[in-house]
Amino acid sequence: MNEKKRIWLVLGVFGAVALFVWVWFNFRNEAHPLVGMKTLRSDQTGLEKRGQSPGISRDVVADVDYMGDFSAVPPDPKLLEEVRAWWQSKIVFYGQVKDEKGAPIPEAIVDLMINDASPEGISKHRMKTDVSGSFQVLNLKGKHLHIEVGKAGYYKSQESYRSFQYAGPGVNFVPNKSQPEIFRLHKKGQPAMLVALSRDIPLTGKDERININLLNLLSTKISEENVLLEVIRPQAPGSPWTYRLSVERGGLLERTDPFEFQAPEEGYQPDLVIQTKQIVDKDIYLKFANGNYARVRMGFLPGNTYLQVQSRLNPDGSRNLEYHPDYTVQVKRTHAELQLIYSDPEVRRRQREDLIKDLKNDPAYQDFKLSESQEY
Repeated sequence: MNEKKRIWLVLGVFGAVALFVWVWFNFRNEAHPLVGMKTLRSDQTGLEKRGQSPGISRDVVADVDYMGDFSAVPPDPKLLEEVRAWWQSKIVFYGQVKDEKGAPIPEAIVDLMINDASPEGISKHRMKTDVSGSFQVLNLKGKHLHIEVGKAGYYKSQESYRSFQYAGPGVNFVPNKSQPEIFRLHKKGQPAMLVALSRDIPLTGKDERININLLNLLSTKISEENVLLEVIRPQAPGSPWTYRLSVERGGLLERTDPFEFQAPEEGYQPDLVIQTKQIVDKDIYLKFANGNYARVRMGFLPGNTYLQVQSRLNPDGSRNLEYHPDYTVQVKRTHAELQLIYSDPEVRRRQREDLIKDLKNDPAYQDFKLSESQEY
């Protein structure tokens, strides 16, 4: 190859490389037909940094994410306005709070939490129900509404809180004044003096038999309130573990209603067998030979080295198993006996009120309130 041809070959290679670079650069900056981004940049909107622009919250930016990730593409102004409008949607809502029997509950507390266009992205409001247990929301704006109701003297349940979407992809909520949304609370009864315990019972992970005493949750037979737990490992991989519970000269009965605190008189079985491959919680009524009643919640985790146990024992023979932290019986062991020490509910109530008062005076105090959720 002569010198002249060699020069033309080198020039041709350089030209091809330059053409490739020019095409690649222009294609990279060409607007993609799908508009979406995880980092928004636009001279028109002034969005310079994700989630830190005036007039648009982090949630607004997050809602654009579902379109894809084209970080070098300017946002579509129409789409951006549509997303921004979601957080300005008018919220209209009609609700009513009732008890477990369907009776309306006046003066119930209604807490609202709204995802909106405020700098924090969330606004909180509180109101009360009227004499018919009803409430309504008319003058608020946002994309999503979460409602939780409560009242002193009532338990909360899964029917005590709900969420509603007013804008965005998917099916949005449509209010109906003639058919208000129903929220439920459960009336509390008279609590009983109970021995209330919670403990993780050690297990070996092998076949074993354990006596669990509900006066101290220890492996002892110092009293008659004993539950025998038998753990049987599976014989083949993938087979379920077996847990057998029994009460000597007594019985067990599964508890299905979390708000039924009166133990049944009949229907108990001498043992209860649980077979499972995964975590399972069981609520169980217990009837002992000495006439006492209890309820326990056990968390079974196959192959684990402990068993989670919460128990509520009435040592006075009553079937009332409703718990309140002010009505407790402390158990003190003296030599070979267990001594029961009954608390004074009035003293416990004053102690709790003093604690709340101190917390409210604490600068770090924020939104503290006694839980009205079910006390197991």
